[in-house]
Amino acid sequence: MKYLAIDWGEKRIGVAVGNDDPKLAMPLSTASNYKELLEIIKEEEPDKIILGDPLSMSGEVSLSVSFNNFKNRLTAEIKQEIILVDERLSSISADKLTGKRIKATRDSVSAMVILESYLETI
Repeated sequence: MKYLAIDWGEKRIGVAVGNDDPKLAMPLSTASNYKELLEIIKEEEPDKIILGDPLSMSGEVSLSVSFNNFKNRLTAEIKQEIILVDERLSSISADKLTGKRIKATRDSVSAMVILESYLETI
């Protein structure tokens, strides 16, 4: 099964792809807007979308209106199942993996971290 992971941000959207056999995730790109993200989804043709859920550090559901609008719009416009995955600390993990704080790289690596987290659960 092919997965596409999304690390949503108000400025950039990190994207990673992966498979469940073998369990492998890799950073793909960064979309600068919603339209670009839809083009990536169409091009990659994933079976499922793994969306990073920006929970608070205490684990409470995000009250971000922008994120919820994004999630609802995406759910309405694509056919793939969307699975929410806790994304707490994914950016910090991405920084450790890249050793740099280059935003575009950080966003796609964060998406990869989110996808790896999901793949570990299946």
